[in-house]
Order: sequence, then C-alpha cells, then structure tokens
Amino acid sequence: MVTDQTSHMKQLQHSVLIGAIYTLPLLVWSLLQLSAASNHDEASYILQSGISIAVIAQAIVLSLYIPRMFDKTPTGSSIFTLLILISVPWPLFTLAWLANAIGIAAICISQIGIIFFALLLLIITRVLFRFTLQSDNKTLALSGLQLTAISLVIIFPYEWMAG
Repeated sequence: MVTDQTSHMKQLQHSVLIGAIYTLPLLVWSLLQLSAASNHDEASYILQSGISIAVIAQAIVLSLYIPRMFDKTPTGSSIFTLLILISVPWPLFTLAWLANAIGIAAICISQIGIIFFALLLLIITRVLFRFTLQSDNKTLALSGLQLTAISLVIIFPYEWMAG
C-alpha cells in the first residue's frame, strides 16, 4: 500500500515536472512578447499563437509520455496524472481568455480534444500491453504508437489549435 502511494506520488511529481518543462519556456516567450506589444491586436495575436503552440505541445508531450509511463498503473491514478499534466498550461489559457484574445469555447473544445486524445492513447497502450507478451514486442509496439501519435499531430496541426 505504501509503495503504491509512493509510486503514485512520484508519478504525479513527474507529471508536474514534465508539464513545467514544456510550459515555462512558452510562458516566458509569451510574456516577453507581450511586454513588447504596442497594441491590443498585436497582444491578441501573440496570445493566440501561444495558445496554439501550447495545444500542439500538449499533444506531442502526451504522445511521448503516455505509452512509456502508463503501462501497469491503475486507471484512476493514470487519469488523474494525465489531467495534472494537461492542466499545467491552463494559466496561459486563462490569461488569453481574460485578454479577450480567444474565447472560452475554443479553449474548452481544444482541451476536451486533448483529454480525449490522452484517454485514447491510454486505452491503446493498455490494449497493447494486454496483447503483446514479449518485452521486445512491447517496446516496438509502444514506439510505433508514439510515432503514429506524433505523426498525427504534425500532419494535422490546425486540428489541434484553439480558435
């Protein structure tokens, strides 16, 4: 029981760390660009660009993170950890919404899509672990899943963007 709680806490910490690694540079870039913005239209464009990049970064990070991290963890803790990972850039989304750069509906739609994508990857990962028996096959299958998911993000970038 203690080891389950410890591993769950480490997984949560790892999720927050990964979220910070992909969000902080984007947040710093956005804030530096906003400080140099001369009017509202320019600031709105900067925030819209930041949101679009954040959503694509979320999809890429989830594509890399889920197949390797959620092989045998319980489903409830996996979903909670994914929600923590997804929610790290939400302060940037809130800033863009408060500045009227993007509507709340566009943000919600993009985040619901990201959550659906994460759940789909989690289900596919669980199915792959159930049906592949040898560790070499598991590694190959997970690498193929990562490559496919990242390819979908790169091939269809506009479908991930909010607004």
